[in-house]
Amino acid sequence: MYNRIELPLAPSRLSGTIAAAPWLLLALATLIAAGFTSPWLALAVVPALAGARDAWRRCGSLAHARALVRLDSHHGRLFATLASGVSTEVRVRPDSRLSGQLLYLALEDLQTGGRLSAVLLPREAGGNAPASALRRLRCCLRLMPGLSDPIDVSLSLKNALRRLRTRHDH
Repeated sequence: MYNRIELPLAPSRLSGTIAAAPWLLLALATLIAAGFTSPWLALAVVPALAGARDAWRRCGSLAHARALVRLDSHHGRLFATLASGVSTEVRVRPDSRLSGQLLYLALEDLQTGGRLSAVLLPREAGGNAPASALRRLRCCLRLMPGLSDPIDVSLSLKNALRRLRTRHDH
């Protein structure tokens, strides 16, 4: 039996900083490279800073319309609520990362195919999620593959039958 998980997210400076860090490092590397090569390369800093701002708004301040503000698990299915108020079913993508405290979730919207991401940290460590609910979510992601890899049984049977037919036809 699946336990229900309700994970409300709050704005967090630490989560936003972690999400924006790759973009900020890219901007820094671009500035350093521009100093050694062409000053025109410094123009590439603008898109990198725009990426950092977008990552901060999605994961840190939760001010972006596509920012993840709540995760709910019901009977082996995962639902995300966005800052715009839209609730949609999502699947955890394989490029998500779990650690003892940090959880980077890369999600795929099952209705639109869009991608969402979130950096989740316990509130006690300056993060954005309740520690107990975050711990249960990490356990579910590790132990229940249904949350991260939904399988449509009818499609799997059709594909298996197709494979069997093509083997016997040769």
